[in-house]
Amino acid sequence: MFHVGLTYIAVGFGTLVGSVGWGKRLDRDWKIVEAQHVKEGGKSPKSPTDLLDFPLEQARTRTVWYPLVAIWFCTIGYGWSVQYSVYLAVPLIFQVVIGAGTVCIMSSFQALLIDLHPGRSASAAASVCLSNDFSDGS
Repeated sequence: MFHVGLTYIAVGFGTLVGSVGWGKRLDRDWKIVEAQHVKEGGKSPKSPTDLLDFPLEQARTRTVWYPLVAIWFCTIGYGWSVQYSVYLAVPLIFQVVIGAGTVCIMSSFQALLIDLHPGRSASAAASVCLSNDFSDGS
């Protein structure tokens, strides 16, 4: 029984790596989109009212396709590895990538939701948690 419980470490490690690494990626994407926005004649956002003309959706979802595609392929690989009973490390590696990708996508859209509602970030974050609670089927 103890050995089966250790398999949860893979997803936990993936979410840890995804959250730390993707935060840096989101910051870099913001700077890239901000530089493009300033080059096109816009101004750098310094206050919540400056965000009205800033392309928030592009800044927060610019590279979200990478983890999405990784999740697709790793889900296929995970299903294949479980169906054909390959060595246990193979599905666990897929779980690491799936966990990291899930956190990356969720972080991107949570950051977008918080940016779209300046001054109400706690309510925006709570709405994400609430929607997760409703969607898990409990």
